[in-house]
Amino acid sequence: MQRDGKRHIIGPSTRGLMGWEFDLWSVGGGLFHARATDNRDWLIVFNDCETVMDDGQQCIEGWTNDVRVLEPAEDRAAA
Repeated sequence: MQRDGKRHIIGPSTRGLMGWEFDLWSVGGGLFHARATDNRDWLIVFNDCETVMDDGQQCIEGWTNDVRVLEPAEDRAAA
């Protein structure tokens, strides 16, 4: 998918985040940014992720302290 002129890979998350949506895009230099959200309560933002091999499978790895609580839908609608 194209978003803001950049190619994004968007889809369901795997490995322990069932029901979450994952959004990944390249920022150059072999690094990626990613966001994971359950579309209800949480948004987790990963900056400067990189590709790694895990049991012969290419994966994206990153660490973050950027975890945000989303407003309930009824609060967003009232604003």
